[in-house]
Amino acid sequence: MAGAQAQLLSAAQISLWSRVRDLRFAHIEEALSQRILVKASCMRRTLFLVPAEQLAIFVRGSAQRAEKEIRWARGKGVPDRVIDAAIDAALGALDQPLTRPEIAERVSRTLGVRMQAIHGGGWGSRRKVSAVPVGELTYPIVDLLHLAAARGVVCYGPNRDNEPTFVRADAWIPHWQDLSVEQAEGLLLRKYLRAFGPATAADFALWTGISLTGAREIWAREEAGFASVDVEGWTAAVLRENLDELSHAKFERPLEQFPG
Repeated sequence: MAGAQAQLLSAAQISLWSRVRDLRFAHIEEALSQRILVKASCMRRTLFLVPAEQLAIFVRGSAQRAEKEIRWARGKGVPDRVIDAAIDAALGALDQPLTRPEIAERVSRTLGVRMQAIHGGGWGSRRKVSAVPVGELTYPIVDLLHLAAARGVVCYGPNRDNEPTFVRADAWIPHWQDLSVEQAEGLLLRKYLRAFGPATAADFALWTGISLTGAREIWAREEAGFASVDVEGWTAAVLRENLDELSHAKFERPLEQFPG
């Protein structure tokens, strides 16, 4: 599946339930509590449930989107040293699960700035949220963590009093194994093609939220493992290792037997 989209956890639960025989929602909750599954912001800066042992693939593999956030901050006049200090402070604080206000308090104290409360609850909400000044900008904690995703891997921890918590992956996931960005990008592209191919570099760019230029660079590095296919006049690619299985794929029963 290459992750279950979990902006709403119930959507991820239904997505998994429809694909896994005899799955119960309690199984998903148990997998989260045992850190077999984790929730994290990755492709397109949206939330997904992914296998904990593969989290680096999804976060590092889509980190070019976070680099765009850094370029945006630079364009607003924030010096690199200030950006780096804010990212280091955020990642340094997350050696245990913390709520947004706790992160804001610790990061602000480390940076020597005053914690802010600004409107920015998301989805049309006007409630105030905890935020940290970074140069001339003020970042709600979720946006600060998006910025930090260019340098580190952060995931959700357990809820505390109906508040989400956030924690560094290396401090949360047992036997954590990190990857370089380049390694993760290649593995993420292969996961994408295995789940969604035939596809093109443009499709991969849309799915990850990275630029088309960046997607084409990743595609070029991995292209030797792809096979070109024609889908009713549309040229795309699949993994070469999947080509034989796909070419012999058949429906389990004729389409006309399906109701509707």
